[in-house]
Amino acid sequence: MHSVIQKLADCFGVKLSDRNCGDGYVFDGKSIAIQGLKWIDSEEINSQFIDKMISISLTDHDLLHEIAHYVCADLCQRDLPEYGLGGIPMFNNIYVEEVVDYSEQCIQECMVQLLCVHWGKAYGISPRLTHDPKYTITNSWDQYLMAKLLERHVPNNELCLWTALIRLRERGLLSYLPV
Repeated sequence: MHSVIQKLADCFGVKLSDRNCGDGYVFDGKSIAIQGLKWIDSEEINSQFIDKMISISLTDHDLLHEIAHYVCADLCQRDLPEYGLGGIPMFNNIYVEEVVDYSEQCIQECMVQLLCVHWGKAYGISPRLTHDPKYTITNSWDQYLMAKLLERHVPNNELCLWTALIRLRERGLLSYLPV
């Protein structure tokens, strides 16, 4: 784990926990898990193909992203699993009830991605979304930002992006580095 990750978590008062989010949530309303599960190739056992999962450390990007979610979430969201954003789980099989409306979810996700780029570039944190060296889509923060802009399939994408930038600026999150 990059040394700044823990410093950012401490600065904003969110705990990083040495637990596996495959057993629950990445953010469980109390802490951010630093371990996850990864599917590996099926293995043939007794003429049946069995999918296997292994425990992996979350990437520096994953942890930076979760800390940014904590920072960008409204105070009332900070004690909710996955910040009340709902959605399809990436590291586990637990569905999270959505309590934040879709428009707000999109704005917060834009804020998080922009904050990741800001902090990632400033602190030299890797933008890589996986530990797999064959995955090269996000070898730089500029590539990451382009990939995130291209993946956005939300109504009023430009409005969402501008709202996110304005909120980050109003909160002073772009004008200083916290650690």
